[in-house]
Amino acid sequence: MPIIVIWVIGFPLFIFRLLSKNKDNLGDKDLIIKYGLFYIGLTDKGYYWEIIAVNTRKVLFIICAVSVS
Repeated sequence: MPIIVIWVIGFPLFIFRLLSKNKDNLGDKDLIIKYGLFYIGLTDKGYYWEIIAVNTRKVLFIICAVSVS
């Protein structure tokens, strides 16, 4: 259970906080290399959307897996 909480809540919050802190420098080459996976292809105002979409899928998958078993 602790791993689920860390993976579903902790990691996305960490990435969101990191991107929020650097939202003015999202075009920086070093930031793109490290964290570009989470915001490449999105507008500068929508940098957080990938985090929300992926996290929602994880939560739905966990709910389905738990309710089926």
